[in-house]
Amino acid sequence: MDNTYFKNVKITRLCDNKVNISWKSEEELNQVNIYWNKTPEINGTEEYITTVEGEAVVTFDDPDDRRKNYFILKAEGYVSEIVAEALIPFKGTSNFRDIGGYKTKDGRRVKWNTFYRSDELAGLTEEDMEYLKSLGIKTILDYRSKGEVNAKPDPLIEGIENLNISGMKSLDNSDVNFDLISLMKESKSLKDLGKPEEFLKKGYIEMVFENEALKKLMEYIEYPDKMPIIQHCTAGKDRTGIGSALILLALGVSEETIIEDYLLTNVYRSNSNEVLINSIGNLLKDEDSKEIFKAFMEVKKEYMECALNTIKERYGSIDEYLEKEYGINQEKRARLQQNYLW
Repeated sequence: MDNTYFKNVKITRLCDNKVNISWKSEEELNQVNIYWNKTPEINGTEEYITTVEGEAVVTFDDPDDRRKNYFILKAEGYVSEIVAEALIPFKGTSNFRDIGGYKTKDGRRVKWNTFYRSDELAGLTEEDMEYLKSLGIKTILDYRSKGEVNAKPDPLIEGIENLNISGMKSLDNSDVNFDLISLMKESKSLKDLGKPEEFLKKGYIEMVFENEALKKLMEYIEYPDKMPIIQHCTAGKDRTGIGSALILLALGVSEETIIEDYLLTNVYRSNSNEVLINSIGNLLKDEDSKEIFKAFMEVKKEYMECALNTIKERYGSIDEYLEKEYGINQEKRARLQQNYLW
C-alpha cells in the first residue's frame, strides 16, 4: 500500500524572509503539521512551526534566515516529507543551489547539503560567508580558466580545499578567458563567435570527454569526508551544469530530472542577466548583438541533450561512460548511492 501523502512539493522564498510550501495530494486534505530542523533528518530535534488543515499550501516566517533550514511535513498515517530550498539566498551570488532532494529512478532521494553548484563566488558578502561556513563545506572545485580566476578569485576560507581545474579541456593550463564578456572584447563582433547554439553544443561535447576537472570531481565524490562540495564556474550554467549532471547520473537520477535542474539556471539568473545586459550596453552595438548575447546567457534543453546523446553514441550507455571515463563501475555506483541517497 502506498502511504505517500505529499506529491509535487514546492518550496519558495518570498519577500521579507517568508517561506511558502505547497503540495498536491491524491487523498482528502488532512491536517498537516509543519516542523523545521537544522539538519536534513527526522531525529526528534525538529521544532514545531504551524498546522495546516483543509489546504495544501502554507506560508510562514523563516525561523532562521542565517542558515540552511529543512522543513518537515507530517500527516498522520503517511510518510513524512522533508524539503529544503534549492537556491541558497546569498546576496553575492544568483545561482548557488543545493542539488539534493531529487528522486532517483528507484524512489530514493539525493541527500541535501552534500552537492552544491554555483556561479562565481567573488561577490560573497561577509554575511554570505558566515552562512556558507555553517554549511560545513569541505571542497570547492572551480572550473574557470586562469584568466577568469585572476580577474575574480574565490575567497580563501580556512578549512576548505579550493581546487581550480579548467572545465574546458582546450583551456587547461591557459590564461585564456572563457567568460562571455572577455570573448566579446576579443571579438570584433559577437557574430564572430558563430551561432550561439552551435558554439555551445560544441563546447558541451568537448566537456564530456577526457576532462581533467570532471575526473577530479568524480574522484572526490568517492570520499564522503571531502563533502559537502561546491562546484562552480562563472555563471554556474555550462561547466557546472555538466558536473552536476554527472553526479546525478551516477546516483541514478533520471535524465529528465537532470535537465529540469539544469534549466533552473534560466529562472535564477534572469535578473542577473538583465542587469548584465544593461551594464554592457556599449558593447552591444545593435539589436542582433543583444539577441545573440541573450542566447549565450541562456541554457537550453538541447545543449544537455546533445551532451548526453553524444555520450551514448560513443559508449552505448551512461553506465559504460561512467566506468570508462571515470572508473565508476557498478560496485562504486552502489557505494555512492549508499553514501549519498536516503
